[in-house]
Amino acid sequence: MVGRVLTRRYRLEERVGHGGMAEVFRATDLLLSRAVAVKVLLPQFASDEEFVERFRREAQAAASLSHPNVVNIFDVGEEDGTYFIVMEYVRGRTLREVLHERGPLPVGEALEIAAQVAGALAAAHSQGLVHRDVKPPNILIAASGQVKVTDFGIARATSASSLTHTGTVLGSVSYVSPEQARGAEVTGLSDLYSLGASLYEMLTGQIPFRGETAVAVALKHLQADPTRPRRLRPEIPEDVEALVLRLLSKDPERRARSTLALKEELESLARRYDLEEPTRLLQRAGLGAEGGGDHEDAGEGEGVGGRVPRWVLAAGLVLAVTLGGLLGARALAGLLFPPEVVVPSVRGESLEAARLKLEAADLRLEEGPGLPSSEVPAGHVISQDPAPERHVRAGRTVRVVVSKGPEVVTVPAVEGRALREARLDLNERGLKVGRVEERFAPEVPPGQVLAQDPPADTNLVKGALVDLVVSRGGAGATVVLPDFGGMTFSQAEQRLADLGLQLGEATGREGPAPLGEILEQKPGPGARVPQGSVVDLVYSTGSQDVGPPAPATVTPEAEVAQGALKTRVTVQVPEGPAQEVLVVLIDDRGAREVHRAYHPGGSRVEVPVEAKGASPLVQVYLDGSMIQELALR
Repeated sequence: MVGRVLTRRYRLEERVGHGGMAEVFRATDLLLSRAVAVKVLLPQFASDEEFVERFRREAQAAASLSHPNVVNIFDVGEEDGTYFIVMEYVRGRTLREVLHERGPLPVGEALEIAAQVAGALAAAHSQGLVHRDVKPPNILIAASGQVKVTDFGIARATSASSLTHTGTVLGSVSYVSPEQARGAEVTGLSDLYSLGASLYEMLTGQIPFRGETAVAVALKHLQADPTRPRRLRPEIPEDVEALVLRLLSKDPERRARSTLALKEELESLARRYDLEEPTRLLQRAGLGAEGGGDHEDAGEGEGVGGRVPRWVLAAGLVLAVTLGGLLGARALAGLLFPPEVVVPSVRGESLEAARLKLEAADLRLEEGPGLPSSEVPAGHVISQDPAPERHVRAGRTVRVVVSKGPEVVTVPAVEGRALREARLDLNERGLKVGRVEERFAPEVPPGQVLAQDPPADTNLVKGALVDLVVSRGGAGATVVLPDFGGMTFSQAEQRLADLGLQLGEATGREGPAPLGEILEQKPGPGARVPQGSVVDLVYSTGSQDVGPPAPATVTPEAEVAQGALKTRVTVQVPEGPAQEVLVVLIDDRGAREVHRAYHPGGSRVEVPVEAKGASPLVQVYLDGSMIQELALR
């Protein structure tokens, strides 16, 4: 796509991002000679009328908004089946990139970003539009510091009665509201929950809920309470923590009176926690404006109610005059009104180096509670408040968070566990599976872990590898290979597992056979191989003449028997590397997995489903990201 010119006007220069439905390019508007961003609908969705309509609806929804914190929409078009939207190009970074680089943000800065996002959402909500996917990757921070909200790709008009939530792409599960997770009606208050989850991450460096699967995370949004932010970062003010927890309430009505009211509350808190110390010192000395407001941290000389006695003010005035005579007017001005200095960056510096660097800039260092970090060495600075390049008064204190070094975890015992269960146990501790060696073990079922290195109860750095030895079954056990030709890929994969064999290399080949059908196998049919052997498969990727199918569909002919609905869900895996396909059924019996397996790119997966209830739903995930939600009735 790079180098292509759309409608003889927009030249695609560089791919800068992608989402669930589209790719984003930096482009040049040849007519107006300006940089723009062009969002191009992915080819596998371009032939689907529903997706195309949703894509157009995105442009209409966002184009109707005019707000400094919303990315502007300039144009929408189509050329040779390629649908695209032309948007304002924001020179800066996403909030996700900022958090990855800096870790937890200073409290005032996080509140200021959240306030600007709330301003964008207030503008959208006033027009009946719900964003539905508020998360750090969709929040842009311009070089000027201005915040821009983008990707109204799954926004919809709350007043539109002809559209329902079924069949629409949902937001990232780490930030999804409880009502979205259960498939209920979504309102502007759902956006506030997602904003609360994003603010939680800005303040603590962690998302509110973690889990091994998308379903596990979604269930925590529905049922669990998040860890209080002050337990992760004690310097967070109590009123800020209370606001975050309120936004993460399961009850939408408790989150805020309105989006505009939330914006004003965030702005007020941002001002409060972005005050500069010299100003507060002047207030404590009684040198504020006449009839001034609150005087914080009153000294011993104050009387009842915090008022300073007149004799103290008079003495202070005499002292000021005396100092003026001794030091001169310029020295007195420098004492009362320190000059502004630029805060240097001390991130990554050792604590002592950071202290010297700040003292050289006429600033003071205050060390906050340490945090574990696998990226910043122990004793070095992770983050600072105020942020670098801020202009502050000389003498101000800069608070820093210092790394405790990598987090250490204990290796669990996985011997005797199935390989998949061992992988989940290790992932739960923050560890990864390293080298997997197979050995014949006549008395141990194939796929069961025989040994692990390092052994259980060893302390490792989080993210370290654990090597496993897995049983191949008995050395004498052999299997006669069936003919996999004509089977679907998922059928062949299941048959291999039933025979105690493993899938080796899966290769796609274009041809007239149906998409995903097995064309060849190695070793061939009838070959006798040891149990646990690897079998390579070649499958059909279909013909180029056939348009790409929808990512997931429901078989129209559904059987209803004894109140249960029996049908099949067909999932199309996009071209490219193999991906994990997860199908979740939500009905009167709750939410549960009905299929989870890796399938090669381009394959077609059929999953039988039996549901109960009046309005069962199916959610389809690819590599942990929800791509579609389908109504079965």
